[in-house]
Amino acid sequence: MELQDIASSYSDSISEEICNSAAKMANNLEVDALFVYTKTGHMASLLSRCRPDCPIFAFTSTTSVRRHLNLQWGLIPFRKLRAS
Repeated sequence: MELQDIASSYSDSISEEICNSAAKMANNLEVDALFVYTKTGHMASLLSRCRPDCPIFAFTSTTSVRRHLNLQWGLIPFRKLRAS
């Protein structure tokens, strides 16, 4: 049990650092928008916490995730079409 907790904490901190770096780069480069593709909304939510100066367009195929992302700061959720 303890090893799983350690592994998930590393995964979370790596995800947080990726989002921090993406937000800093976006601010430094003065980009117009950030795009994130997500199944669960986790990365989009982490990116939203970093409060970049531009909007975040989050693409997901799940209606419930899109509804949840509507409540996050700076996120604009879109429906990602599934490949057929």
